[in-house]
Amino acid sequence: MHLRYALLVTLVGALAFSQPILSVKYLLVTSLYVEGQGVVDREVFSRVFLIALSIPGWQNLSSATLYVDSRKTSFTLERDPQGNIYAYPGDLEYSGSINITLVQEVEVASPPFRRIADLPEVVDVVAPSLSETAKSQFWGCNSSLKKFADVVSLAKSLGSSSASGRDFIINAADWIRRNVKYTSDTRGGVKCPAETLSTLEGACGDLHALFTALLRIKGINSYLAYALVYSPQANLTIREGKWFYQLRGAEPHIFSMVESRGESFPVDLTANTENDPRRLVRGSAVNQLDSLIVLAWIKRGDPNDFLAIPAPTGASKISLAFRVARESLSLGDNVLLLLAVLLAVALALRKEKST
Repeated sequence: MHLRYALLVTLVGALAFSQPILSVKYLLVTSLYVEGQGVVDREVFSRVFLIALSIPGWQNLSSATLYVDSRKTSFTLERDPQGNIYAYPGDLEYSGSINITLVQEVEVASPPFRRIADLPEVVDVVAPSLSETAKSQFWGCNSSLKKFADVVSLAKSLGSSSASGRDFIINAADWIRRNVKYTSDTRGGVKCPAETLSTLEGACGDLHALFTALLRIKGINSYLAYALVYSPQANLTIREGKWFYQLRGAEPHIFSMVESRGESFPVDLTANTENDPRRLVRGSAVNQLDSLIVLAWIKRGDPNDFLAIPAPTGASKISLAFRVARESLSLGDNVLLLLAVLLAVALALRKEKST
């Protein structure tokens, strides 16, 4: 291949990767209304007002605007200990009531221009720290019927038939899909791995917590991802005590991520376009669909601690609403440049063929 042609192909790939060529634009609206007298502090902002992640080839944050009592308010982008981004205008005191709304526009890349993070040929396996995992009340929990030791035994059994880290991922995913029943659950929360192994059923978070636990026991770096899946008819409403919670236009979703040699890839056992265990990574929803928006990584600790939403101090009534709306299908700003490059490639190939 001539150098000129190679450079053109490289440029095409870079343009496609830097910004979605074809994408769906979504509007994410987060509204927190509080009555009482107190403070909305950093902890509340870090859990409630998450900024959608910009992930090359998957999604890009176009804009984020914060309003306090209908007034546009400046804020800084802060990171939590797990690397997630949230909007923080500073602690806000209130007396009577306060209404805080975050409006985000997110562009989600559409197939066939969507990046596919596939299962690599080699997955790193390091010596696991089982003693540290066992200390965790979540990852090392013991249920009434199954113990953390049973999760370890399952990992060792799967490992005995796996020649590599790559094979272990395939075998663990296949075992869970064959033996653990997926159930829809709106109660919230994630069951610990031993409890899911005990009941052999669970929601997406439960299945992926078990899967991630098996990978960690093996020595494979894995964590959870929290996302919203666009569903225009969805409307989840929960009333409990002074809380009112609503999620409209989307359903919450949790899947697993794996990191190896500086690269990361998803494993989604419950939202997947493939049935072959060897193609579950490629078929994961975040690789294939433009209806999923990643909000956060849950890399450490109990996922329930991350998902729990703290109440503002002094609150007597709290209303928290999330709304997701699909705005439009759009072409990226660089599409004309990309077409020009593709035309140049075609002309170069034609010239080379004629000579």
